[in-house]
Amino acid sequence: MILDILPLAGGTARLVRVYGGEPCVKLPGAVPAPEGEGQWPITELGDYCFSEKPRGLPGPEKSGPRTASSV
Repeated sequence: MILDILPLAGGTARLVRVYGGEPCVKLPGAVPAPEGEGQWPITELGDYCFSEKPRGLPGPEKSGPRTASSV
């Protein structure tokens, strides 16, 4: 299991994404901080944390170009 985390203010972390092959995972309550600075408690989960596929970038608009009158 690989955890993608984002450090937050106050020494906490957001769990952005979980990667792995298991259908069920047991998440830690905290992750090691860099350079031996203790641990960061996980206080937030990202919107696509447990998504099966990575979120793609928005595709091109299908209705044609936007103009000032269509906005």
